[in-house]
Amino acid sequence: MKRYINLFRFYTFITYRRHLDSGPEVSAEQIAKLAVLAIRWPDLLTLLTLTDLNGQTPLEVLEHSARDTTDSWLAALATFELTSPADGLATRLEHFRQFLRKAPDIAEAAVSLLLSR
Repeated sequence: MKRYINLFRFYTFITYRRHLDSGPEVSAEQIAKLAVLAIRWPDLLTLLTLTDLNGQTPLEVLEHSARDTTDSWLAALATFELTSPADGLATRLEHFRQFLRKAPDIAEAAVSLLLSR
């Protein structure tokens, strides 16, 4: 819980400073969801924000496919090589899908906070 609060405060400070410099506005809900993502799935942060796929980050693609059909979700996972026969990975990815399905979208906020754009 302490890591979450510290990360939330850190992201809030960054977005506030960037907003003062005419940066994008990021809601508290987006910051909260991004902090959860960073704590719960830290190994995915770099992949989800750095790769550009036809003008979209993997996180944008996964957010959209999470709300779409199961086939769309599985195809998106395969595109980013997130499928594996490892024990527990299927359950972990299903939790990740349920997380991404809920509003708000965080792909833009993730790029803004994690890539200094």
